[in-house]
Amino acid sequence: DFSTWLASDWVITEDATFAAAIADAVGGVLTVTNDAADNNHVYAQLGLGAGESFILAANKPLWFSTRMAINEVIQSDWIAGLWVTDTDPITAITDGVYFRKDDGAATVDFISVVGSAATSLQDVKTLVNATMTRFEFYWDGLEYITAWVDGAKVGRIAAAARPTGELRLSWVIQNGEAVAKVLS
Repeated sequence: DFSTWLASDWVITEDATFAAAIADAVGGVLTVTNDAADNNHVYAQLGLGAGESFILAANKPLWFSTRMAINEVIQSDWIAGLWVTDTDPITAITDGVYFRKDDGAATVDFISVVGSAATSLQDVKTLVNATMTRFEFYWDGLEYITAWVDGAKVGRIAAAARPTGELRLSWVIQNGEAVAKVLS
């Protein structure tokens, strides 16, 4: 939950300036606004002492949950989840578990990637402009990573397709056109 925002808590890769502020909304909402240039982006990974502090280890369950909304769902990209340190996650994440919305589509995929080999659940949600959606996944510590959208189970990925290395809490916003986008 974002009740405060300190950019210095995050490792941020950006190609222009962006504005970030805590919104007046229940649950602690960070609002990030990009500059108005095509492919302008903000890639953020939890930094400081936290670094790669998450792992989908055997016999150690893990739960991830986030609520997200973007003001314009077609001409934008976003990613949210856990992945290795990466300064260009739009191009390729080598190891991670995350939800991804690509430019040119309103649908979200759930992906687990190990050594650049991805296993995915396609089209787990069709987004609506500026509408909060809850995305969650649960590693049971044994057999599956199960994904939910707005409290409904949308599928699962077998343990063999899970990353086993250290991962960072991470998120991405990228414009799909020369118009500023707002991610909450």
